[in-house]
Amino acid sequence: MLFCKPSRKSGILYEQSIEKGQTLSIRSLKIKQDLPVIQRWAMPDYWPELWSLPGGIENVTAIYQFVQRNAEGHSFVGLLDEHLICVIDLFAASSNDVGNHLSPSPHDCMIRFLQEPPSVTKIPIVTTFLHWYFHFPQAGDLLAGPGITNYETCRELEALGFVFYRNIMLAKKAASIYVMSRKRFESL
Repeated sequence: MLFCKPSRKSGILYEQSIEKGQTLSIRSLKIKQDLPVIQRWAMPDYWPELWSLPGGIENVTAIYQFVQRNAEGHSFVGLLDEHLICVIDLFAASSNDVGNHLSPSPHDCMIRFLQEPPSVTKIPIVTTFLHWYFHFPQAGDLLAGPGITNYETCRELEALGFVFYRNIMLAKKAASIYVMSRKRFESL
């Protein structure tokens, strides 16, 4: 089971105060409440090449229901005060395509991140998520696998401190694997 998978009844899992008296927080995805917002981010014309979901809210709902029921994965959301600003999907790296190409430890995880349009917010929610993730003593390396031609995301990962590991061929794309270890995170 994913070491950081919260109980079904959990509320806010982590909070961090930022500038201007605002609060960034992380909680589990609430499908009925959050999905209409996520669908607007995932399917507009500006984003299909970066993160496309199968069409229709029913398919998107089925995907997130599967993730939430899966012992090896979980979806979280980031909030700025009470405003939903991102979705963070976390999976045990060994349970995913990446596990076939690498030798992840039992607590290494893959992260997939979807943020509201960049023109709306530039809040450092990923950094907040990293603080939450690495507060677990058992947290292993955190891996990200953007498409190899997704140069903007690759640059953003490097700016956050992730280190390029190597390119691999997954079932649906060629991916650049980036890694954030606890040691690396604590040195930043």
